[in-house]
Amino acid sequence: MRKSLRKVNRLVNNKKANTLDILFITLVIFTFMVVSVIAISFFSDMRTELLSDTTINEPEAITALNNTADGLPAWMDSAALFILVGLIIFVIASSFFIDTHPVFLVLGFIILLTFGVVWVALEKTGEELFGSEAEFVAVTASMPMTTFIMQNFFKIMIALPFLVILVLYAKGKVNSGFGGPGFGGGGI
Repeated sequence: MRKSLRKVNRLVNNKKANTLDILFITLVIFTFMVVSVIAISFFSDMRTELLSDTTINEPEAITALNNTADGLPAWMDSAALFILVGLIIFVIASSFFIDTHPVFLVLGFIILLTFGVVWVALEKTGEELFGSEAEFVAVTASMPMTTFIMQNFFKIMIALPFLVILVLYAKGKVNSGFGGPGFGGGGI
């Protein structure tokens, strides 16, 4: 049992670049979009109930509630785009620091095909969830960026590994030793 746990630990940890990073990005983005739509729908229902309550006689509280409820979809929509772009920039920038051998290109394409199945399933799940539930349709109508990302989830996520593969295998090799020819140290 311990031996198999050590193998799993070695597989997942102690790697500069792990193939599960792209799956992690996928799940973070998808989960954030789904949770934000559900949270906005819940907050909208809560707003309706609070405004119908006649015991709340504070105009400042009602104004604050309305301002928050009106601004929340735009904020969450922008946050989804920010998270997506930020994670893509981080992955591409971190790819510059990884030395790879071209033999791993084939493995990269196999993993890409495997993750492609997951991305298609998530895109279809998002379309079904956001397109068929009446309460979510109203919320997603006020979130154009999240809707665009969800409708094009597969295309966006398939572009990410291609960009990473391009960065990994198209960059020039630099001597990693300090003072070597690549760093102006006047090596041999």
